[in-house]
Amino acid sequence: MSSAGSRDDSPPAREFRTAPAAVHDVHANLWLANLDFEDFPEEALADPEGVLRPV
Repeated sequence: MSSAGSRDDSPPAREFRTAPAAVHDVHANLWLANLDFEDFPEEALADPEGVLRPV
């Protein structure tokens, strides 16, 4: 449920940047179906530089 004034009609991200150390995590989680692709761009956008980094 969105709050008043926010818009959820933007298209989902189709790409994201990742640090080399996080590539294996992305591959493994997608292969095992632990996460959906849409989860990764959201995580990358939380980073100040927009890069998915290993935990």
